[in-house]
Amino acid sequence: MKCPLIALILVCTLSFSFAQEMGYLPGYVVTTKRDTIHGLVKYANFAPYRVLPNIKFKETEESKKKTYSPDEILGYEANGKIFHSVRAPGRTENYFMELVVDGRLRLYRYTETKLGAPDYMKGETADESMLFLKKRSGEVFEVRGSKFNERLSTYLADKADLSEKIKRGDYKRRDIEEVVKEYNITL
Repeated sequence: MKCPLIALILVCTLSFSFAQEMGYLPGYVVTTKRDTIHGLVKYANFAPYRVLPNIKFKETEESKKKTYSPDEILGYEANGKIFHSVRAPGRTENYFMELVVDGRLRLYRYTETKLGAPDYMKGETADESMLFLKKRSGEVFEVRGSKFNERLSTYLADKADLSEKIKRGDYKRRDIEEVVKEYNITL
């Protein structure tokens, strides 16, 4: 009885360790000097699944891994997804956020899981996904929060027609992607 149990524990432990090392995806990092280094990027653990606050990077499969925080690089790409280092409003540190829509106005998604979540996320849902807008000027807008239309209309006041549509209620929070696209096509 002890032998099969020990074997099962050993197999589970080895499987867990192997799963932790897996997860490196083809991609690149962009340094603070704007250099692009191609290699393999790991931004999530798959067993147990959790998004990592810092990424791991290897130039080749045999290379030693390096860990980068959002303050150490401008961003990265992994398996076709682009992430930028962005400082959310009211926060003192940067976070890696997925670029959803690119343009003069960018839409970002920030996803965290309970495991290893930053302090400000504690006590919220197990998986949290938040949306942010960022203008080329660097000004960042958090999509969640009260008085959404009023706040968004003010944030996008440089596009008077769009701002007025938002103020009238033509666009709701669920339409944020369309808002960003309209902002980016109007001059």
